[in-house]
Amino acid sequence: MVSPGAYAEYQERRRRRRYAVLSALGESGFVPRDAEALNAFPFSFAASQRCETLDIDAIARAPSSPLIPYEWYDYEPKADEQTTGSVVVLWLDEAKFQEQPLHRLQQLLRYVLCKVLADRGRGIKAVVLGPARSGTLRKMVSESNEKNIADSANWLRKSSKLTEFLIVSPYATVADAELRKRWTQGSPSLLGKTFTADCHPKSPSTCLRFLRTINSDDLLIKRLVDELKKRRVKPETDTTVVISEWDTYFGRSLPREFAADYCPDPNHCKQLLRYTYQRGIDGITAGEEEVQPAASDIIKNTKKQRAAFPMPELSSVRRPVGTGQFDYLRRLATGATRRPRPLRGERHAEIGIVGGIS
Repeated sequence: MVSPGAYAEYQERRRRRRYAVLSALGESGFVPRDAEALNAFPFSFAASQRCETLDIDAIARAPSSPLIPYEWYDYEPKADEQTTGSVVVLWLDEAKFQEQPLHRLQQLLRYVLCKVLADRGRGIKAVVLGPARSGTLRKMVSESNEKNIADSANWLRKSSKLTEFLIVSPYATVADAELRKRWTQGSPSLLGKTFTADCHPKSPSTCLRFLRTINSDDLLIKRLVDELKKRRVKPETDTTVVISEWDTYFGRSLPREFAADYCPDPNHCKQLLRYTYQRGIDGITAGEEEVQPAASDIIKNTKKQRAAFPMPELSSVRRPVGTGQFDYLRRLATGATRRPRPLRGERHAEIGIVGGIS
């Protein structure tokens, strides 16, 4: 599962994750079946989920059917080695799985097993690398504790004929405690009783596993709080500012987790100030080439503008420029210094800026 979006940071993430997956396959002895291009097949979540009534041609003709890119990798045996095997990699747009991600993964898997891998028989292991974002993981956790997930889980466990269905979460960093506030209370797994951390080797049904392979935000916050203590910053008297994204679950949850660990009473932590901004603050989109003007042109243009507008310095004008949002950052800084509790107190305030990592 990969993050959608046109911003350059999302493009870079997709490039790095593809390189990581392909490198792992290469280290395991797999080679691409077609190294020149990706394949794709149409898929619709509204299609019938019964194998005998599933009409691929009708799905392909539907205008709303998105294409699922995929590529095959075959094991290249060494000398005197009889091992064989194949891996098919599907590149899933996470935006298509925002609503009921577990149920939609089950729908896609059923389609693939019915039509694409129908002649492969048993012995198939399905691995989901994702979700790519903390917000999708939150929806997975919420969905796994609802009653309507039972049908999907039962099909995966009893009818899919998979040897294992494994979800590996290497990207989403939201803390377990943040997710357990509303769901999975009393359950050892984030995805409730449906998924486990270990599988019984002799189990007759498909094993459903969920693993997290990245350190969560609570560990990061503990390190931040320890660092502030070393700097002798006191939450009762010293002003601390946290700046984070407003329009992502990660950006909203991390300040809450920080307040819970940093302040003696998170509900009455007056010296902790929070400010937000929106994603894409630099305005750079994928494929956009940033043209840097020559230094001589900048000097000429600046002199002309000052001659035409003998007013305040141009650097002091707070106006939006292009697709970037740097003007909002200037306003944010100005607003922070003009609050009733100014940052210029007896002690210097600590300022933390949280980006939208996941």
